[in-house]
Amino acid sequence: MHVALDAAGVAGGEQWFAPPSLGKAHMYLCSSGGDLVSLRQADGERVFLDGTGQPMTFQPALAEGSVHAGTANGLLLCLRTGSDDADGWYCWGGNAQHNKSA
Repeated sequence: MHVALDAAGVAGGEQWFAPPSLGKAHMYLCSSGGDLVSLRQADGERVFLDGTGQPMTFQPALAEGSVHAGTANGLLLCLRTGSDDADGWYCWGGNAQHNKSA
């Protein structure tokens, strides 16, 4: 699957998105351009795209229906999705448990 998002002004070879966080059915991404993005894992269909105006360089945490994202300039943002999909990805714990593989 290949998903394209328009990103005006992004140079070739530039890292735009931090590693994803996986909910039950959606994938959540933060971008260095300040976007919080949710895509359906099954087909890559965009669920939401919210522009924050704050650069983010690390994957978001998912807890109790909220997407928490730290910004490159020290802010903590919280987007309440109202969905239980955004849960269970609290932080990277030093192992591969989050990748949902056996």
